[in-house]
Amino acid sequence: MGLAAGGKLIQDIYRDHNQPEIWNTSSIRIINIHLLDSMTCERFTHVVPPPPPIDTEMYLKANFPFYVVEEQADNRLEGGEFDDVKSVSALDKEKGITTESIFDPSKPTRCSECKIRICHC
Repeated sequence: MGLAAGGKLIQDIYRDHNQPEIWNTSSIRIINIHLLDSMTCERFTHVVPPPPPIDTEMYLKANFPFYVVEEQADNRLEGGEFDDVKSVSALDKEKGITTESIFDPSKPTRCSECKIRICHC
């Protein structure tokens, strides 16, 4: 699951018609979640991350099915103003950062500065 703009996921958001009182507020828990890129994750966990998911071209070549789920259009909420949001790839391109399209988990990328660590210094 991506956490940035640029994906091709279509998502519909629907109004919740339930009253707020239905929520069990006595069972609320707070959890701390850290989102790490693959190199940082490897640094902390010492586990080589899995390869990135296949791209659209590979998906099509493998003849995997695409699914479209039709929802209740009447309950949809209007979308927000996201036309100016840029994808991570677009931001990287603006900064001149290139990424490898193929990643071999058995050969993790070394730091571009120290050439020793797996993560960047």
